[in-house]
Amino acid sequence: MRVVPIAAFALTGCAQLFGIAETSAPDAPAGTVSLQVQRESIGATIVKGPQDLTGQTATFLVPDAADPSGYRRVPATLSASLDTWTAIIPDGTPLIEFTLPDYPEPMTRLLALPNRNILYSFYVYEHPAPVAPPSPASFDVNVTLPTPYAVNESFQAYSIGTWSYHNFTAAEVPAAAGPTVLGPINIPYDAAHFANITGRAIEKVTTDDQFLVLRYVGPDLTGFLELPRFDQTGVDGVTGAMAANPHTAMLDLMVEPTKPAMRFAGVRPATTATSMSWILAASPGYASAHLSGPGLQSAGVLPADTGKITAAYGNPFVAHGWNTALLWNPNATRSYTDPATMLAVTLYTGLQQMVEPTSGQLLDLPSGLPISVSANQTALISDGNTLTLDPTKSVELSATFDRATCTFYQMDVIELLPNTAAPMPTALTGHVRYFTMQTAQTIKIPPGVFVTDHLYTVRVHCVQGAYPTFADGNLQNRTLPFSQGYLDSGVFKVSL
Repeated sequence: MRVVPIAAFALTGCAQLFGIAETSAPDAPAGTVSLQVQRESIGATIVKGPQDLTGQTATFLVPDAADPSGYRRVPATLSASLDTWTAIIPDGTPLIEFTLPDYPEPMTRLLALPNRNILYSFYVYEHPAPVAPPSPASFDVNVTLPTPYAVNESFQAYSIGTWSYHNFTAAEVPAAAGPTVLGPINIPYDAAHFANITGRAIEKVTTDDQFLVLRYVGPDLTGFLELPRFDQTGVDGVTGAMAANPHTAMLDLMVEPTKPAMRFAGVRPATTATSMSWILAASPGYASAHLSGPGLQSAGVLPADTGKITAAYGNPFVAHGWNTALLWNPNATRSYTDPATMLAVTLYTGLQQMVEPTSGQLLDLPSGLPISVSANQTALISDGNTLTLDPTKSVELSATFDRATCTFYQMDVIELLPNTAAPMPTALTGHVRYFTMQTAQTIKIPPGVFVTDHLYTVRVHCVQGAYPTFADGNLQNRTLPFSQGYLDSGVFKVSL
């Protein structure tokens, strides 16, 4: 597919993204701590507004050695504005544990930051107020091509805002080279024909969205059709003349293709396969370091390559504010098969760097890379172990890194479960249950996160950059460039 998702800074496994900043209401009572949440909807345009926290939960955690759990819990109070949690805690800097309306599955967040009053942005790929499409719904496609169809081409329909897409099948494109029309063909707008990069069900296309038909040769965007914005009615026409995509820009930068594998060699558990690639996308959310959008170009990189990357490309969507963003993405994998289910899961380590490309750049992957992960001082450096935990006490997660260039750390507790493939599961898949963000390499998470006899891995991230005013406590100012390293710990089963 030509959709460009961001496994980086989605911060892997999270359907929604985040940003935080120091803030304080001038009329807040003395001793108040607070968390205020803004929702940022990333669609064809960016829409910001207060996040309604009704139905969500939040608790401030005050470190307390006298409590068996390691924390004294102070319930948060939801403000009348419904977007802010507060509590009266006169001294110190508490942690805050809270939920947001994540989809498709809920998870709990924990922030351990040196700020008593925090502004948090909840990033969601969506247009505002999404609703279900008409039923039934379909698109009548009849698109004139700028040049005759060639058999090495592919096509994609992509709705920016609903984030749904359809890759045209062999039966939907001309059978042989020569025609100058794509269609006529009717494509149902349902889960069998359209996917969604967010994991949500498909949603109604509205005038908040930009509906595109894209033409590719391999990963190279060579043509595009932008439909006038419309409200979907049931059977809607996708018609017009596709324009050629002029390749007026030149990617010209350097990477270091031998270095990722050298760094990956130190991680534990050890990996077995390394791959490297770069991706260019027209990104509606580029200004806040989000990559997803129409793919423009991409390619793999081999260790024997020189590292010089040049490629002509075109971004016909800059007028929409969808600037060009580039992801440099080396990663390495390993596989583990659970003996209880005989289902396998692929685990990862990786280094990622995302920039707005300029001529002559060197992408040197500056962030630290996690080398090993521990829980309660037990090193999780092999797969298939059992971890004995006291359900009444906090669990200390920690990691080591190959370099100290980390603006902050993130740890995701990921439960591994059989997938829902019919008629029987075919693999294990990861489900983020708990998410921490902190400025230390160690974090104590409260009791109740891990469940006995369940299977887990912990993905640790070191994130460098992205927040130019981090030292001031302002992380809502989130921008390119950024870099991160990440590692999946050894798979383990929890025992009492």
